[in-house]
Amino acid sequence: KIIVISKELEKKAKKLVDKKRIWCRPNPIDEEKFNCELNKKEIYRTEYTSFDAKDIILTSVAKFMPLKNQLFLIKVLKELPSKYKLILCGPIVKSGIHSRRDNDYFNKIKEKINDNELTDRVLIIREYVDLMGSDAEERGFYRELASLTDGEIVSKIIEVAHYYKEEYNN
Repeated sequence: KIIVISKELEKKAKKLVDKKRIWCRPNPIDEEKFNCELNKKEIYRTEYTSFDAKDIILTSVAKFMPLKNQLFLIKVLKELPSKYKLILCGPIVKSGIHSRRDNDYFNKIKEKINDNELTDRVLIIREYVDLMGSDAEERGFYRELASLTDGEIVSKIIEVAHYYKEEYNN
C-alpha cells in the first residue's frame, strides 16, 4: 500500500501505481506550521547543512525506532543520484522499556550510513526535535525545515517513487 496525506498527492500517486494500492488519509501535520520561506533557503542550507542549493533534500521527521524504518530511506538514498540528500530528524528514547532497542536501532542507522559511504549525503538532526511542541515552534524549526527542502517534503517522496518506478520498472 502507498499512503498519501492529501488528494493532490493521491492524484500524483495514481499516475505511478494502481489506485487500489493507494490509501488517502488525513494529514496529521499542521501544514500552517510548515510555511516555507523560499527566499531563505540558501541561508538555512548554509547555516544547517553542507548541501548545495541545487541538491534535492528528502526529509523524514520521526522518532528513531524500527517501526519508522529510517533504514529503508538510507537504502533508497544509496540508489538515487548523488544530488539527492537526506535529513533525518527525530528524538531517541532516553529511558524506558524501548530505550535500548531504539538506541541500538539509531546506531544501526549511523552504521548503515557509514558502510554505504553516505555521510556527506545524510544529516541527522536531533536537538530541535527533542524540543518539539511550542519551543520548537518559537525557534522556527518547522519553517526552517520546510525552507531547507523547498517546502516540498512529501512531494519529493513521490518524485523518488517515480524515479524508482522508471529505474526498476516496478
